[in-house]
Amino acid sequence: MPGADVPTGKALHLLQDIIALQGTPFSARECSDRLGMPTPNLYRHLQVLMASGYLVRPRRGQYLPHPQFLSSLQAYSAHGVLKAIAKPLLEAAAPKIPATLHFGVFENDMVTYLVKVDSTKDALFTEESIQLEAYCSAIGKVLLAALPKRDLDAYLADADFPRLTDNTLTAPEEIRRELTLTKRRGYGIDNREIDEDLICLAVPVSTKDGDVVGAVSAASRSVDLMSTRRKRTIGDLRTVAQKIGNLL
Repeated sequence: MPGADVPTGKALHLLQDIIALQGTPFSARECSDRLGMPTPNLYRHLQVLMASGYLVRPRRGQYLPHPQFLSSLQAYSAHGVLKAIAKPLLEAAAPKIPATLHFGVFENDMVTYLVKVDSTKDALFTEESIQLEAYCSAIGKVLLAALPKRDLDAYLADADFPRLTDNTLTAPEEIRRELTLTKRRGYGIDNREIDEDLICLAVPVSTKDGDVVGAVSAASRSVDLMSTRRKRTIGDLRTVAQKIGNLL
């Protein structure tokens, strides 16, 4: 976008706050309170964003994202960007991990699998864009364990938990204990809970601020994944997860 000045980091944080309000005009006072920024500095950043075409001022003292700027974002989606970041990193890691690798996110109480990288001969039923239950999948357990207590309480209170295999946990308190354990050890396990022949390990993908944005997993029909290969696989998954998180 045209503009004589390049927006600084603080100016871009300010722009992010404005977009997050979803259409409500953002006042200078709100900007100052939210960012803890002195008023003179605040106005300087606002002027840079306006001159660069990121902001428009519908009335004195109020700001909104510029329509042209918002239109330029419509070609992108959060899922598309996450997939573009995660897939090449999983592909690079696949030769080291003899399993099917996934990257998934929590969406509408389900796990949406955005990436699948298969370097083995296992014919797994998973596909990119497929949704699976969260309570019995390794990725789902990691993502549920990262929810705020209020959101997790609501999930456990409202959801129905069918038994998919003999190993599937279905009682809300059993699931809660499993999620507590998942959070404590830092990885999730699906030991034949979603499919009788499938074992899966997953670790969270976090931003530098600690926000969990997704999870990566290794799935296999081999029992070695839970025994001799568990520690190494978890380590390899954490390396990939950190690389994805660093890019976010």
